Amino acid sequence: NGGCSHLCLARPGDGSHHCACPTHYTLHNTTCQAPPAFLLYSQRNSINRLIWETEDCPDVPLPIQNLKNIRAIEFDPVKQFLYWIDGRTQSVRRSQDTGAAVGVVVAGGGAVHQHPYDLAIDPYNRLLFWSCAVGDTINVTRLSNSSALGVVVRGTNGEKPRNIALHPDKGFLFWTDVGVKSRVMRSRLDGQKRLVIADEKDQVTALAVDKNDDLIFWSTKDRINVADLTGKNMRIIVSSQLSQVSGLAVLADYLYWVDKDQQLIERVNKNTGLAREAIMSKVAHLTDLVAITDIKNPNHPCGPLTSHGGCTHLCLPLPHGSTECSCPQGLILHEDRATCSALPACGVDHFTCGAPSADCIPSAWRCDGQSDCPDSSDEMGCPECTQHQFRCQSGQCIDLSWVCDGNSQCPDGSDETSCCSTSSTSVFQCGLGGPCVPIADVCDGWSTCPDGSDESPYACQTHPPPRPITNPPQGHVTLYILISISCLASLAAAVYRCKKRFSPASPGLPCEDSAADPLSPKPLRVVPKTGPTAPKPMPAVRMTALNGTSSSSYDRSHVTGASSSASLLCYPLNPPPSPATTAQREEYCCPRYRPPPPTPCSTDVCDESDSNYRCDSDPFPPPPTPRSHSSGPPSPSSSTYFHPLPPPPSPNGRCPNC
Repeated sequence: NGGCSHLCLARPGDGSHHCACPTHYTLHNTTCQAPPAFLLYSQRNSINRLIWETEDCPDVPLPIQNLKNIRAIEFDPVKQFLYWIDGRTQSVRRSQDTGAAVGVVVAGGGAVHQHPYDLAIDPYNRLLFWSCAVGDTINVTRLSNSSALGVVVRGTNGEKPRNIALHPDKGFLFWTDVGVKSRVMRSRLDGQKRLVIADEKDQVTALAVDKNDDLIFWSTKDRINVADLTGKNMRIIVSSQLSQVSGLAVLADYLYWVDKDQQLIERVNKNTGLAREAIMSKVAHLTDLVAITDIKNPNHPCGPLTSHGGCTHLCLPLPHGSTECSCPQGLILHEDRATCSALPACGVDHFTCGAPSADCIPSAWRCDGQSDCPDSSDEMGCPECTQHQFRCQSGQCIDLSWVCDGNSQCPDGSDETSCCSTSSTSVFQCGLGGPCVPIADVCDGWSTCPDGSDESPYACQTHPPPRPITNPPQGHVTLYILISISCLASLAAAVYRCKKRFSPASPGLPCEDSAADPLSPKPLRVVPKTGPTAPKPMPAVRMTALNGTSSSSYDRSHVTGASSSASLLCYPLNPPPSPATTAQREEYCCPRYRPPPPTPCSTDVCDESDSNYRCDSDPFPPPPTPRSHSSGPPSPSSSTYFHPLPPPPSPNGRCPNC
């Protein structure tokens, strides 16, 4: 390569060459030196180097192939290796910044059930710390051979470690807890001696450590905070125009962050919070941001020059330049105080404390509310009591039926304190040493006890609810009476309206009169007058409808002097039926439907026999045929009115026989 470390460029004409360097690198003779400080930001499928104050292009993508779904990045300043989380395979991979030596550090997929979330590197111990969202753990892997070292933080009691950051010079591990409480936590590199840096009401989204000024930065949905390494002197440094901060980094005097929603990379003075500016905009799919600097202390007591303090696993720096060896969870520090080994078996009736003591304590002391192990491991991961159990003040769970039974089952006797009188059967003892409630409130569908134990299945089984009262309250009886009266009144009103509707349409007219129902004509049956002056009746002509179901008689011996045509005008608008030889007379009462009002007659004289004709049972006879000796009545289209029952004719009328 012409003796060049990176690029060799030929000079045309003289056959010589000269060395050159990639963007952001500096040429010293024939060697290209990497920039001493820079930023790395990741997008979904690329990783870019960013140097804001430079004469070159400020950002350049790294030539690494096959990058897919990058979630987090980290950089090893000693070996110049770049590490990233591949979200597609759930693995941790690495490569040189030139794109060479690509490999897998933490395998994923297949039978391995893990979900790497964030990365942090300890350059002195040569360790990679990574958090897992599935196991809620912080794990440690060696950078030299990618072997797993163990777990240093395991989420218990609802803890969920996510974002992580290191202060390797002081041996501190920081992480965010997004479990039951949203917190920023600090511990040693082995996970011991925990300290709460901050409690937040909103979820913490990013974390960064300032190794020069010993500061810790963290972000929430609407602000960025800063505090010292103990959590004191906390203040808000950015409180506006934030959307979704997913990465923080400290470089020199500036705090940088990426905003995924606004597609921005911004910075602000880390001490004053001023001089805010956007250095990159419209950058899609931003995921993470890290700041890279040279090793601050190459002679660190836990560095390679001291063989990592002689420790086989974890070397912890102490004040005044001393060190201490420690072990991950599940291992114990040997008597030589440098070697980690497996925990000894304490027996089935004992519990083994965690590193570094590995003491054996009775199993009854496990989860009793009091720490008996030096690392308090006997009180970690204790199960929650079920709804059928009572939790003693010491932490143990006992059966709910043992509470206030006269015998103490809790080691501290808390199951027999604040108990109701055993001689009283009218009260119920609430769980968790709660108050006494009336027995009538047990299993009534409403929680009276603070813990709801009066509605638990056990309480309902031992104190079944009373039978429901069958007699309704007095108020209900009154309501039933009012409803019954209303129904009867409505029924009576309906009957009255029905009778009124189907009664004769005109007062004074018999129900058989066709004037009351002009659209439903009935044939007439003349009833002859009787008396000493009455003439002898003539044979009557039977008037029968065409269907043969109704009939009427016409008495020729009883005439009024009116012509037959005039007499026929007293019929309703429909023409009269034709005569027939047979008929069957039936009584007819009233029309089925409410009749329309009558129409006036076209003449002022009617047969007086019309006043006594009988109604037939057929409400709708077929139309009759015209008679040969008279003209038919006017049709409904030509006559629209009808005079009801005109006065009887005078003796001087048209009929000479009247």
